Amino acid sequence: MYKFNNFKLFKISKRNVSRARNFGIRKSKGKYIFFLDSDDLIFENTINDLVNYNRKKNFNLLISAHRQTTGSKRKKYDGLKKNCKFNKKNLIDYYKYFLKYPDIYTAFVHCWSRIYNRKILLKYNIAFNENLNNLEDVNFNLKFINHTKKIGYLNQVTYLHSTEKIHLRSSFDIKSNIIKMIKVTKLNLKKFFLKIDKKNLNKYSSLLNHYLIWNAISYVIRISNNFSSIIKNLLILKKIVYDVDIQNNLKHYIQFAQYDRIIYYGLKSKSLLFLLICCYMKYFKLSTK
Repeated sequence: MYKFNNFKLFKISKRNVSRARNFGIRKSKGKYIFFLDSDDLIFENTINDLVNYNRKKNFNLLISAHRQTTGSKRKKYDGLKKNCKFNKKNLIDYYKYFLKYPDIYTAFVHCWSRIYNRKILLKYNIAFNENLNNLEDVNFNLKFINHTKKIGYLNQVTYLHSTEKIHLRSSFDIKSNIIKMIKVTKLNLKKFFLKIDKKNLNKYSSLLNHYLIWNAISYVIRISNNFSSIIKNLLILKKIVYDVDIQNNLKHYIQFAQYDRIIYYGLKSKSLLFLLICCYMKYFKLSTK
């Protein structure tokens, strides 16, 4: 451990982002928790701006805008355009949009670009699932918002999320339990709707199934990022294409123009060989961009 005047740096042996974050929560002393990924950037006044704004609002979770950076390109992701306080209605509406467009409505997808009330985390023993290396942030946020109604959004970009060399990150690796991760997340989202809007739970069934398929397709696309990855993850592709839940719910996938169709038809074929052909087609498409 290295000691400085205003912060402490710890080293942990096991390389696991969820374990590192949980360790940090336990060691923290302040009122708020703020997460920062090692290859991302914040501004000089990021923390001050968040804390000062929250002094007026007193949110237990204050989310701020972020920009995704790829080279010189910077794009804002979250689907929100102004400051707001989440209530039951707009929280339900936001999560409905999230299920429909998971890559656009991202306010509750990440754990960075926001401050959490540390007391809430400790009081309810809220922690990251260390068995997940994907979707752990989504599940963490669901746990947190189940224990507070004081959630706000600041429409100010305070965080720059880098997608440069994203394929080199450990979280980019697809684990053999990826289907289980997706299903666990879907189940936790269902529990969220059950708690907040039980009477209308049936309304969200189709969207939850769309979210399941969207994630399955997204991870197959990630596998298709390079030739060696397709070969390396052959068994995972086999599990995905033959998974009963995925096959039964393909009909719920909403084929928006911006969403992938190549992999969708590969899954729909129920053939590993055809899915592999689709993966190679996707690889060549991605490599020529």
